Amino acid sequence: MLIDDARAYNSLIINNYSESRGGGVYLKGFNTAPGLFGCIISNNETPGDGAGIFQLHDWRVYNCTVTRNKGKTGYYYGEYSFVANNVVWGNSGNQINMNRIRDLHHCAIGDPSTDFSSYHHSITLDTMNIGYSDTIHYPAFRNPADSIGNITTPEGRQNIFNADWYLNPGSACIDSGDNDYKPQPPLVQDFYQNPRFTDSIIDIGAAEAVINLRADSVIVQGDSALFFGTVIFSTDSAKTARGFSYGTNPEVLTDIVADSGSGTYSAWSGQGLVPATYYYRAWGMANNIRYPGLIRMFRICSTDTTKENVKIYHGDSYTFPDGNTINSISNDTSYTSHLATANGCDSLITTFVAINHVDTLVSLQGDTLIAHASPAQYQWLDCNNGHSIISGATKQSYTPEQNGIYAVEITQNACVDTSPCYTVSTVGIVKNNFEKDIQLYPNPTNGKVFIHTTTLTQEARIEVLNILGQVVARNNRRTMQVDLSSLNNGLYFIRITDKGHQLIKKIVLKKR
Repeated sequence: MLIDDARAYNSLIINNYSESRGGGVYLKGFNTAPGLFGCIISNNETPGDGAGIFQLHDWRVYNCTVTRNKGKTGYYYGEYSFVANNVVWGNSGNQINMNRIRDLHHCAIGDPSTDFSSYHHSITLDTMNIGYSDTIHYPAFRNPADSIGNITTPEGRQNIFNADWYLNPGSACIDSGDNDYKPQPPLVQDFYQNPRFTDSIIDIGAAEAVINLRADSVIVQGDSALFFGTVIFSTDSAKTARGFSYGTNPEVLTDIVADSGSGTYSAWSGQGLVPATYYYRAWGMANNIRYPGLIRMFRICSTDTTKENVKIYHGDSYTFPDGNTINSISNDTSYTSHLATANGCDSLITTFVAINHVDTLVSLQGDTLIAHASPAQYQWLDCNNGHSIISGATKQSYTPEQNGIYAVEITQNACVDTSPCYTVSTVGIVKNNFEKDIQLYPNPTNGKVFIHTTTLTQEARIEVLNILGQVVARNNRRTMQVDLSSLNNGLYFIRITDKGHQLIKKIVLKKR
């Protein structure tokens, strides 16, 4: 496109090609201040200079964004030209012709190898499009085009049209322009028809930021953080919320919503932050779009004691956070570790160690003793014979062959304890009355248990008990079967009571 002695306002100049120079636009002429104002010149191409703009003589180019063009230089301008408040970023080749950089005024140039700060307060932009640092300048465009140069495919052209050259908060271009070269009527709006200015200083480039987040700070108070920030919304943006995000991982931050106003605001992190390096950023919502600010850091250095609770078994050892170990702990105890963290903070951690005692309770079901502890190792003992070991009695339940007094030794995670002694006095009574006349099958069962008998009356009561002695199912005389399919796998007891007599049978449920 050749422009001779004319002006262009808020124009989109994209996807053009020139065989010599000036891929996007060739500016030529000597008129009184002709020029480009608030334009986006993108994805143009030439084998020569000025892939985006080739500019000669007495032209003025203010608040334009020259980006994603392909050629020897993205922007080439000659003598008598005046260039102010422009972004030149993301072009292939050199961003700008270096022999003329003395004429830059408050421009943002994407060339990390060159310091432009001495040229009328211009800015050197990094090639990356992020905003995570206080020391490196990023453009922080909302959604730049991926492609570079003249694109011929429909997909590539769609990528260009989908580009969004708004400035996100955190962009180095915000409040970095020169108001002496601010647009005059009729150009009082940016490329996207938002008013200049979001704040009192014009932004660099074709798009004024909708939200300007600035002056973020944080005050650490003990194990909490109080954030401060200032957010300024453009006059026509539908502001909905603003706040802060913080956390130990800059990729995953927790939001704190402050309010929906404009100006200085603050928010608490809440108490309970552990000593660590934290990241935080301010953000604002406008027109249903979230605008994030720069990520910054703070540290929590609290000498308040952190408390933790652990459980071990009797006689175990425990290694505390400071590396010290106490062996053979037999009583509940506490220990305080004094740590120096990697970021230079101090931390006191008080650890409460509780002995995890073995459950030695035993239930008696008929003439069967059942230990409550599970999983564990078991050894049943004869209390009438000096707590002697009963050979082969190593299961969770034990049915003695004769009346007596019995206990169980339980081992869990190398911790050993013995139950009280329990009296069994029903051996023989149940067997003599009932057992020879009643059969229960199959055992183990996958659900249904059938009862075969010719002696039960209509008043017989059939109950299913768990190992704690709780009734978990009932049946009556008429069906002659018990359905356990709704129960979990394990050991159960079927108790049959009839005419003052009682029979208790162990049943193992193993559902497939």
